[in-house]
Amino acid sequence: MKLGTNFGPFGLKPVKEIIDEIKELGFDAIDFSLGRDYGVTEENEKEFFTDIKEYCAQKGLWISQAHAPFGTPNFEPEGFLSEEVFLRSVTAIRRASYVGAPWLVFHPWLRNVHENETYIYNEEERKIAFETDYKFFKRLEPYFKQYGVNCAIENLAAIDGVTGIHKPSFCSCSKDLKELLDALNDDIFGVCFDAGHANLMPAGSESTTEFINNLGDKLKVLHLHDNFGWVT
Repeated sequence: MKLGTNFGPFGLKPVKEIIDEIKELGFDAIDFSLGRDYGVTEENEKEFFTDIKEYCAQKGLWISQAHAPFGTPNFEPEGFLSEEVFLRSVTAIRRASYVGAPWLVFHPWLRNVHENETYIYNEEERKIAFETDYKFFKRLEPYFKQYGVNCAIENLAAIDGVTGIHKPSFCSCSKDLKELLDALNDDIFGVCFDAGHANLMPAGSESTTEFINNLGDKLKVLHLHDNFGWVT
């Protein structure tokens, strides 16, 4: 097994400095963060990310995955399905191919409520989320194929704006993720299982063992982080 880490804990240092630190800490792989633009444009991005790929290879580090930008202009499906988010996502797919990441992790859409707003998840909300996520990922499918990158959809948890407690939402359980993958119906789509996100689910929810067993060979990427069941 190869153990890797994301750029998150290292702040906004120069990329190669972060890579050096990751190597010194004894990791074998990197989850490359594409939430930053790294000050490059479409004109020079191929050269920049190819150089990073080669630098990691020299260090004996494998870029096992990358993480797409997340967050939307607003809390509604229209924001997630906007041209702005679509173009940002295509850019992330292209850059993931240049840096050599076989899997690009995406967060599905879920409704992030405002402060002091109660989060309500019901069958109607589930339907909205399913349709939103299906449209989003289906539109990106040709670009994943064009650039030779696979898509790993990550399990998430919603936050109640009144209590601050995490609650189940679409794609917080294996059933939802399997339903979405079945609808997308292409092997370029898989699941990123985040054990920390799963731990945020209330008592009595699907266990980690059940989640993994239910996903089977659809589980392609693993994220491990620790929490007390109430904060990410």
